[in-house]
Amino acid sequence: MAMLHFTAQSCSPHQCHSYDIDVADGGAGRKGQCGVFMAALLTLVVCLCEGAETARITARGQELTILFGGDTAFGESYADNRKELLRERGYNYSLDRLKPMMESADFCVLNLEAPICRPLQSPLEGKKNPIHWTHWTQAPATLRAHGVRLVTLGNNHAFDYGTGGLEETFRALGNHRVE
Repeated sequence: MAMLHFTAQSCSPHQCHSYDIDVADGGAGRKGQCGVFMAALLTLVVCLCEGAETARITARGQELTILFGGDTAFGESYADNRKELLRERGYNYSLDRLKPMMESADFCVLNLEAPICRPLQSPLEGKKNPIHWTHWTQAPATLRAHGVRLVTLGNNHAFDYGTGGLEETFRALGNHRVE
């Protein structure tokens, strides 16, 4: 059985590491795709454990660069000075400086640090502080305009507006082709 060799490089502002991972190549078809996917996933896990911001994966002579961004929100529920900045400069402002780096990656994944929903009464009001939300049309449109196709929601704000807020987040992202 042939082996598939993956080379991964993970870079943070402080250091870069390279990893070589070999897995059995399942060939064409679903089994082969599954093997490639699992090897790529394993490579990404190794890179993320190192605190990587970008991961570069090479397999079968093709290279894929994935950019991972940390906590991302636009500030609607933040302090008044951030709300004013958002009104003055718009939604693109907070991602514009990152756009060249985002455009250089083949795939961009950000951690969405606020549910995308209308700011209704939160079931956590008086129990948790801060409670965040981001605009239900502006935020996903801005993410998509900057090439974001995937966000993660595994953080302490995903349920700030309960299951309804999370469901609205899924709908808003889906409407803008962000998974």
